[in-house]
Amino acid sequence: SDKTYVSFMTNGEAGMDNADAYKLLPMSPSERVVGIIYTEGNGLDISNLPYSHEGSISIPLDIMYLTLDEDYNFVTEENDISMNWDLASLPETITTITLTDNASGLITDLTQQSEITFSTEAKGSFLSYGSGGVNIYPQVGDARFQLTIVYGSASVVDDPVPTKFALYPAYPNPFNPSTTIRFDLPAEGFITLSVYDITGKLVETLINEVLQQGSHNIQWQPQNLPSGNYFVQLKSRNRTFTQKLTLLK
Repeated sequence: SDKTYVSFMTNGEAGMDNADAYKLLPMSPSERVVGIIYTEGNGLDISNLPYSHEGSISIPLDIMYLTLDEDYNFVTEENDISMNWDLASLPETITTITLTDNASGLITDLTQQSEITFSTEAKGSFLSYGSGGVNIYPQVGDARFQLTIVYGSASVVDDPVPTKFALYPAYPNPFNPSTTIRFDLPAEGFITLSVYDITGKLVETLINEVLQQGSHNIQWQPQNLPSGNYFVQLKSRNRTFTQKLTLLK
């Protein structure tokens, strides 16, 4: 099994941006299923898109079943696959999200169905390893699917007012060199956003002030910190949220 993510942020772009995350080749090649979103020819695990946008955005999405040959090539094979999705956090600014099967022409409304079953295609092979420090999955032939996100008129008005205090998963995570921390504040209040190392030592304070009601995005780009796990803590007068972040160098 495998997972691929689409995120929506106020600072997201239709092309590449800092919150996109590459789909990395595995450390230990083996038979696997892999899902990849392609943006500007790059294989991504996370594709970060705008929260508000005029019109629509279409991105290639490929699902491949891979076996390993004696020369350590990944070989694309036919195999029956089931794919499902979770749209629980889909922004209200998006009116339609569809998946087009480029092989059959079938168009699936993702808001009306939660799963499809199909057979992957055999379309060649590629090396299961690379020669650089960061090796990402290549684009092999044509992507099997096209994911289309259609934005409605709500995308040209102000973002909806948050109704609860919430901290959302940072993107990307793991990260290098920066990650974006997003949270909602339902009313004006004094907020602290702090980062600690695994020993509990404070390494950086990102926010320590009164903030206005609304959705907030904070980019953390640590300086002179080693790789490892860190904890970001968001605190108001009545609530505290903690989230683990992993810095890779």
